[in-house]
Amino acid sequence: MLRATVVVFMLAACAAQCAQKPVMVLMEPTRHDIAPGETVTLKLFVRNNLTAAPPLVLSATASFIDDDGNEQISTGSLDLPVSHPVHVSHVRLAIPDALAYVPNTAAANGRPVSASPDGASLDVLLDADIPEQQTVLVTLDVTRP
Repeated sequence: MLRATVVVFMLAACAAQCAQKPVMVLMEPTRHDIAPGETVTLKLFVRNNLTAAPPLVLSATASFIDDDGNEQISTGSLDLPVSHPVHVSHVRLAIPDALAYVPNTAAANGRPVSASPDGASLDVLLDADIPEQQTVLVTLDVTRP
């Protein structure tokens, strides 16, 4: 006759990432000056600043009596990776009055994305899940009328 008792433990450590800003946005122009009538490409780097957390460890212990009446113990464990992707729905870019967005030039990692002017701002729809320590490159053109 086999009797079994199973105990399951789950260990999780909360990393100090809660205090860390998960998303960082950097910008760089392709040039530092723009004359009237010229167009320049802006680059925005949207980065998931989080790092991978320690895995969740699942462990189980089964105690049982074997056919000879002896108590036996069996154990096992499993490491579950923990990821911290960040979903970025959109990026809002303030555009000074001296510049104008060139329609249909916004792209994320080379893929065209929707961009909508909203007063003095431009909303770029990303709708992207960014894995830890990865960056999405957003490019768009502006012109000086």
